[in-house]
Amino acid sequence: MSKNRFKALLQFCRFDNTATREERLKSDKLAAIRDLWTMCLARLQVYYTPDGSLTVDEQLIPTRDRCNFRQYMSSKPGKYGLKIFWCCDSGTVYPLNGEVYLGRQPGATVVAKDANRIRNLVKRLVHPWINTGRTITTDNYFTSTELAEDLLELQPNAQRPEQSSIFCFDRQLTLVSYVRKKSHAVILLSSLHHDQTIVDDEKKKPEMILYYNDTKGGVDHMDQMVQTYSCKRKSKRWPMTFFFNVLDIGALAAFLVWTTKNPQWNEKKNYRRRLFLMELGYDLVRSHLDRRRQQPHALQHNVRIAIQALGLTVTTSHPTIVSTSNGKQRCHLCPKERTRKAPILVYRNELRTELNNRAVIKKAYEMGRVPTVVIATDTIKARKHVDLPDLKKCLLALPDNKTEHLPGYLPLVPGMPILLQENIVCELGLSNGAQGIFRELIYDRVSEPTTGTDEEAFTPDTVFIRNAQYALVEIAKSKISKLGSLEPLVVPIPIIEKTFDADLEKLYSDKGAVMKLFKDRKLKASISVKRKALP
Repeated sequence: MSKNRFKALLQFCRFDNTATREERLKSDKLAAIRDLWTMCLARLQVYYTPDGSLTVDEQLIPTRDRCNFRQYMSSKPGKYGLKIFWCCDSGTVYPLNGEVYLGRQPGATVVAKDANRIRNLVKRLVHPWINTGRTITTDNYFTSTELAEDLLELQPNAQRPEQSSIFCFDRQLTLVSYVRKKSHAVILLSSLHHDQTIVDDEKKKPEMILYYNDTKGGVDHMDQMVQTYSCKRKSKRWPMTFFFNVLDIGALAAFLVWTTKNPQWNEKKNYRRRLFLMELGYDLVRSHLDRRRQQPHALQHNVRIAIQALGLTVTTSHPTIVSTSNGKQRCHLCPKERTRKAPILVYRNELRTELNNRAVIKKAYEMGRVPTVVIATDTIKARKHVDLPDLKKCLLALPDNKTEHLPGYLPLVPGMPILLQENIVCELGLSNGAQGIFRELIYDRVSEPTTGTDEEAFTPDTVFIRNAQYALVEIAKSKISKLGSLEPLVVPIPIIEKTFDADLEKLYSDKGAVMKLFKDRKLKASISVKRKALP
């Protein structure tokens, strides 16, 4: 799908019947997306059974679109947006039930302020799990009690010592006031705890506060995970913003269900949610790709290349033309003004790198060969010795747009098209952008190549070569007709050396322990790396 086609679909995307929208808006502000929202909530509750603790809190979808129920929350990063009250599983942060804050609905009678509206909201959110023995954790926004007058007596004062607690019991409710520091008290209300249990540590915190700290962050954690990997696009229509959030919530829920049923799946990888989203995306479009590749006459050339890069074959339906000429013939369907060279996928970002790797490995298996990967040689330049875990593996995994166009992993298979990304000898046609065909890899055979699963992005039988010397490449436009005993137009492309800077904070941003070690040793945020690799 082209970018313009994608933008057009977003522009005309609607989620209800526009013919009846005006009538429905008279009684429901969420009429533009109400059906989709109701269906989403129904499916969320079908596929997951929560544990014993639930969390109720709010989520703010950042947007400044024109909307009559947009809210302002100074405590949220986005400040303005659509507010959704969520009930989540405290342990896995799975979204269970939600309700959009719409204010007063159109046509509703103006009544006095309902003191129980927050309590009724919580009841609606947790209604499917009432009387099931589960506990519910809320923050102060949702907390209400008939013991409000007791709060005045439990306020901090100068006479109360730090780390002291006062308990108040009334029927099945327990109220605790804990002085965290001088003139600052934390007040909690609970219907679960019925004693004065205090954890015996240096801070002397009551058990109620520790339980609240463990279960209060369910919705906030869910919101954080949604923001980490999001499909949101810039839009001036609030239904589209809401729809993007529904997609993010659904993808997160699918990931939580999958990992709950398959806890061993990529458990050693700290980015397995990204892997899951990529596989989910491939599975969602695979049926569409299968349908399109059966109609090759309707495929644009770049679409055909993209489908083939995913490992799918495109059937050809052009009639065979018998030519009496021995020379090359052009396509009988395309006029001359449509002449263009076939693009070659080159290494740029992480996604394109993975697509290239898949295509090369698939080609190797089709040819009956074992996949071969050339690993670059990195030398770290730093005044202090840098001893961080898996540092070299992290450097090799960087996309080549951050490593001066020298990839850490370079999969090769004889017969694959290649593209030079450096000027070797411009006078002889070996310049940046020259296209050719890879024929053979020459490497030092004194040290044997290794086979294994050290590099997780490749198959277990992949052969890794760390001592490559040069590659033999056939370049049709080379001015070297024959070089020594080599085949005509085959030239050796040697290993080159380049230096690039790597930001350690970005490499280990998702590993808290490593970042702590990094800061304790007072290492520089950036290191210089000298890499030797094929261009």
